[in-house]
Amino acid sequence: MWTWAVEKAGQIPWNKTQLIKRPWPSLQHLENATIADFLYNFSCYTPKASDNHRGTSKEFPANECLIRDLDQTRLSIFVPIADLGYFAWNPSGSYKDLAHVTATEITEKIDKDRVPTPVVSIDALNKKLPEEFATLPPQKYRNKFPYSPPYISALHVAVQYRGLDTETVDFYFGGSTLEMLANATIPKGSRYLVCVIPTTKILLVYKYKEYVSNFSDPGYQFERFVLGRSFEDKHDKQTFEHLQLMLVGDYNVLFSANVDGADADGGDPVEIKSSSPRYWGTKTMFQMLSSGSLSLIAGFKRKGSMMSVRKMHLSDVIDEALSGTYAGVLEEKLKVHMEALKEEVNAGTFDEGKVFEISFDHQGKINLDPCDYLKTDRIFTPEDVVEDLLI
Repeated sequence: MWTWAVEKAGQIPWNKTQLIKRPWPSLQHLENATIADFLYNFSCYTPKASDNHRGTSKEFPANECLIRDLDQTRLSIFVPIADLGYFAWNPSGSYKDLAHVTATEITEKIDKDRVPTPVVSIDALNKKLPEEFATLPPQKYRNKFPYSPPYISALHVAVQYRGLDTETVDFYFGGSTLEMLANATIPKGSRYLVCVIPTTKILLVYKYKEYVSNFSDPGYQFERFVLGRSFEDKHDKQTFEHLQLMLVGDYNVLFSANVDGADADGGDPVEIKSSSPRYWGTKTMFQMLSSGSLSLIAGFKRKGSMMSVRKMHLSDVIDEALSGTYAGVLEEKLKVHMEALKEEVNAGTFDEGKVFEISFDHQGKINLDPCDYLKTDRIFTPEDVVEDLLI
């Protein structure tokens, strides 16, 4: 048993995980160690605010409330490493292809110090309900620069202002990537592309879908209502992203996800949903994990009116999502697919800016289909601009 433990210890990727508190200097130390030493050094631990996490500044510790919430669930492979805070994106100007966007045009739209609007208390919201949704003229915007922040904007903030070392990051995920990889399904009308971010070794898994948002729709009206405004108000085009670094299985993942609002007390991200919980599945759970949202404000509609709202904690959303589902199966799929993608990185598959589209076969195995028609300049600004933003 002891010999087996020593052999397994030699296989642990010391520089890849925060689960191991003190790496041994050598295997010789293991062979001479006591059982107590072994248990102390190889026990899993919860990252604390005082820990100096690999690749980030000590000023941005993991969110301990998120750690506690996850500890109450059946999920086991998600370990928060660092909460890298928010940034606001302030769109202005005409639509533009990313290939022609400059570094200045990106940085001038970033407000690194601004935080999301706090949500109104549940009691105060319910006192105003029920209320009929408003009939409004369209407020339509395409998800294209400048009305959609390019992914490099979040990485710029994380590197330049939050102390992130790109050498320590394996993956960069948006808000829907976990759902796709864990369930091995691509939503109808969506495509997931994967490539290495120029000037880094980070693998970006990117949802590529062109669409138009109408801020007059009831879902956006409800968001305004929860943030203390009225259904009739014009929507604020400013958006917020929340950044966090998390260990998922064996890999460090940088998450950048859109945030609807913030908790009035702790300032933590809050998810706002007006859709019926019967349609959430695991999607909402994974969205909240990606954004670091500790709570969700759920609205209940009937016949064109918002009837009532309630607040749910992340742990409750996870428990409901996993009822009748094996958490271990989802986590194992996620780990297997991340490992497969990482192996392709090491094999040089993504060299020279190559982009691939993810698909799954009938057995749920991940496949990479070449996208010769699509280069990274459709996702990122040119490499020299990326270099200006990261160095």
